[in-house]
Amino acid sequence: MPKFNQSYFVTGHDIDLNYRMVPMSALAYFEDCFARYAASKYLAAFDIAGQGLYWVISEIDIRFEGDLPFWSESFQVDLWISEKSKIKIFCDFTMSYRGKVFARGNSCWLVLDKNRKRPAATTLLDGKLDVVEELAIGEHGKFEWKDSGEVLHSITHQVNMGDIDFNHHVNNRTYLNLAVACHAETFGYENIIKAIKVRFGQECFMGETLACTEYGLGGNVCSYKLEKGDSAVCNVVLEWEQLEKKAPIEEYPLSLRDG
Repeated sequence: MPKFNQSYFVTGHDIDLNYRMVPMSALAYFEDCFARYAASKYLAAFDIAGQGLYWVISEIDIRFEGDLPFWSESFQVDLWISEKSKIKIFCDFTMSYRGKVFARGNSCWLVLDKNRKRPAATTLLDGKLDVVEELAIGEHGKFEWKDSGEVLHSITHQVNMGDIDFNHHVNNRTYLNLAVACHAETFGYENIIKAIKVRFGQECFMGETLACTEYGLGGNVCSYKLEKGDSAVCNVVLEWEQLEKKAPIEEYPLSLRDG
């Protein structure tokens, strides 16, 4: 089947003040779904590790629409390979619940040679990945980093065990969490993310120190530069909107209380 889907439930670790899924957790759910898709094709991390290869995501763009699902609600991630070049594959996706899409996005992936730290040719994927010529949010554009020079805030973080993934480097969600924490230092927790763009650079490891700087880009958009020393590790652009405080109990599906 060209498109792949996986169902999930929103956990208590991924909810906001209104008991709805926080947008930044969408990255983790999408990456898990991609990993499951790769595993179904015998291309999971553990399938290609013996060849000295591993997967990396280089860019992701996510847009949110309307309300996100409540705690304990089921939602579905649908993804498909929309484009393939000599060294990159592009994976588009949607997330939906109650029959409506609440997030859509695209991403760029590479298979890296562990020893050379260079991309391997995507010919190793030939015959294993079907391409569906459908785009979730439009053409795959190059990530545009913007630095207004208007520094709103900056924080530092020493990488600890809780930040490390199975590849022994900092997991992708940690970078996004640091950007959100940097924003909260200035604006508090009264804002919610409406769009996410991330460009992942080099890896970061246990014990290293990450510095995150937030720049105002005008309106509700901010950019974030994450660095270790003088080296850029990750760039993030987030669009924010004010989080409405309301009692959501009337909208909570009663079916989740049955039986």
